[in-house]
Amino acid sequence: MQPIVLFDLDGLLIDSEPIWDAAKREVFGPLGLHLTTEMQAATRGLRQRDMVAYWFDRATIQADPDDVEQQIVAAVCRVP
Repeated sequence: MQPIVLFDLDGLLIDSEPIWDAAKREVFGPLGLHLTTEMQAATRGLRQRDMVAYWFDRATIQADPDDVEQQIVAAVCRVP
């Protein structure tokens, strides 16, 4: 029997939103953007690149958007 891998990209099997929210706070916080629950809700459902662009358009962030996006994904991947 071959192993099977199941990807859950829409939160059906696990509610991953709290993990993503924590990762965004972890990455954006040191850059001066402290995301509240309400602020997080404003970008829920957006692709990561679009979410990062949304906040770069609304805040003064001294960083590379691509690097920020990669840091957020890396933070999510570190969750045990």
